[in-house]
Amino acid sequence: MSRTVEYSKVAALILARGGSKGVPLKNIKNLCGHPLIAWAINACTKAKGVDDVWVSTDSDLIAEEARKCGALVHQRAPYTATDEAPSMLGVREFIQAHPEYEFIGLVQATSPMILPEFVDSAVEKMKCGDWDSALVPPQSMLIQRIDLEDKIGLVS
Repeated sequence: MSRTVEYSKVAALILARGGSKGVPLKNIKNLCGHPLIAWAINACTKAKGVDDVWVSTDSDLIAEEARKCGALVHQRAPYTATDEAPSMLGVREFIQAHPEYEFIGLVQATSPMILPEFVDSAVEKMKCGDWDSALVPPQSMLIQRIDLEDKIGLVS
């Protein structure tokens, strides 16, 4: 059964840990004149279907850069930002802190090639289709906010 959601708030969520072991602070390393994370923030900011762009981070340096690029910042709890912590733990923490969003678009900070059209297409399919989730190439995912007692739908 199809559904049409007239209006519901959509957040693009970018998880960006500061503690990468391979390349420390890789999310703010320069890539073609801009911090790596700026590419994802810019694509999400330009997407017409996204109301707010958030960066969830445990790093003050990443938070500062995210704000410069126009994103809002969610201070990520240390237990959600370990090498072992799955991304869904960070997403769940964000949902608990920001219940005003009906849809959460999870976008990889390390996806400089993502385009606003990809994000918009997924948002449209989520709002107007009968899908609980959608995979957006090249590396982003949309998650519909569901009661935290239930499962969170995710296509990976």
